[in-house]
Amino acid sequence: MHKMSQTNTGAAFSGESQAHVKYLAFAAQAETEGFPEVARLFRAVSFAEQVHAIRHLKVLGGLEKTETNLGAAIDGETYEIQEMYPAFIAVSELQEEKQQPGHITGPWLQRKCTLACMSKHARQ
Repeated sequence: MHKMSQTNTGAAFSGESQAHVKYLAFAAQAETEGFPEVARLFRAVSFAEQVHAIRHLKVLGGLEKTETNLGAAIDGETYEIQEMYPAFIAVSELQEEKQQPGHITGPWLQRKCTLACMSKHARQ
């Protein structure tokens, strides 16, 4: 695959993946507000976006045998815990944000760190 096509397919994968998760969140919100029919619609559209995302992932060669997929998942989670989120927190502190984003700090990060320990153990 040519580089530009790969970049475009990666962008399509990201967009479809984000839409999938966003529509699931919209469905949960609609359910909470008492709109089960709207929630069902959002879940249906979310499923379609998931199908599209998986198709792009396959084209990109990102779907392997289970053992390889497990390794990729562990690597991804480890990157988030050891590099990505610590960098986000450092930037937030450097910019003197009034509130640390709750989705990065606190109990959530502690759970992620526990997952990292479990991931390391799983690799042994």
